[in-house]
Amino acid sequence: MHRLIEAAQKRQAERGLSGQQLAKLMGIDPGTWSNVCSGRRNPGAKVIEGLLRVFPELIPEYLIKVTQKGTGGEEKI
Repeated sequence: MHRLIEAAQKRQAERGLSGQQLAKLMGIDPGTWSNVCSGRRNPGAKVIEGLLRVFPELIPEYLIKVTQKGTGGEEKI
């Protein structure tokens, strides 16, 4: 699973948000969020944008992963 998604799920649980509540805050369909969380779908731009809007504290983690992408061995997000 993508590190960004894992971090978002942790914050979702900490804030006591259901998947449906979080999806609404992100501006996406709840089924999309469910599919991303289960690994059936990769997070697209709209999902990533929504996560970073709801959980801005994830921005540094996301930017570090994007910067490292392609330098060898890092997890692809």
